[in-house]
Amino acid sequence: MKCYVFRLKKRMLVIPLAVLAAIGICVAAFAGRGGESESDLFPSEYGLDAETLANAVPQSESGQKVAYLTFDDGPSEETEKILNALQEKDVKATFFVLGTELEKRPDTYKRIVSEGHVLGLHSFSHEYKEIYASPESFWNDLNKLQEAVTTLTGQPSTAYRFPGGSSNTVYRRYSKVSGLMDTLIPQLSEKGLSYYDWTVSAEDAVGSKKSADYIVNKVVKEALKQDCPVILMHDGAGHKATAEAVPRIIDELQKEGYSFATLSDSVTCHHSRGK
Repeated sequence: MKCYVFRLKKRMLVIPLAVLAAIGICVAAFAGRGGESESDLFPSEYGLDAETLANAVPQSESGQKVAYLTFDDGPSEETEKILNALQEKDVKATFFVLGTELEKRPDTYKRIVSEGHVLGLHSFSHEYKEIYASPESFWNDLNKLQEAVTTLTGQPSTAYRFPGGSSNTVYRRYSKVSGLMDTLIPQLSEKGLSYYDWTVSAEDAVGSKKSADYIVNKVVKEALKQDCPVILMHDGAGHKATAEAVPRIIDELQKEGYSFATLSDSVTCHHSRGK
């Protein structure tokens, strides 16, 4: 099975070709903040059952295996622990940040950039009812974060992740605009932003709190089915287990021949570019 990364202008989606052929639609994996039902935020990869997922494994033609570690909802004190682990392992990752800690933790935002990681935009508030009320509300929130990050770090971000993922249905509760996502996605491209979903979820923000052992086992098990796993984890306050799991995940995947890269790097898996 090949891992196809489709880029439509500035968009990127990792999609198993077998899934596209079988069901004719693009289904992305995502998880969201606590409080949302699992029917709104799929807890498993691609929203498919385990048997189907096992037969829809992204692989690369070259045999290269590259894992993309991504973290949502930070920064927090756990981010510092994760950064320490990444520095020790000489691994780079992508952090989709919120704006809520800008005054409390300016040095953490700066550290992400200065140590060679990608600082991506997630949202300023992560409040669904505010972000997804309308295109104007969405951009007010995102522009506020972009402006603050640019001022703080000296460079704008071009990477973005939708709260809940690009395929979430939560926005429908709050949006006054029909087909809001169909409006926002082209606008992101027009503004030079690339949005990224994921293919492996640690499930560290779904349901009850997970142990470090659970997170390591979940991530490694699912990542080993793919040559180019995009791994979703969370580094917001309270995610102590995730911080503990990160160095172990790196060790386990490196043993299996994986290298690591940021989502701004060239994707080494076989891919197709759209116009």
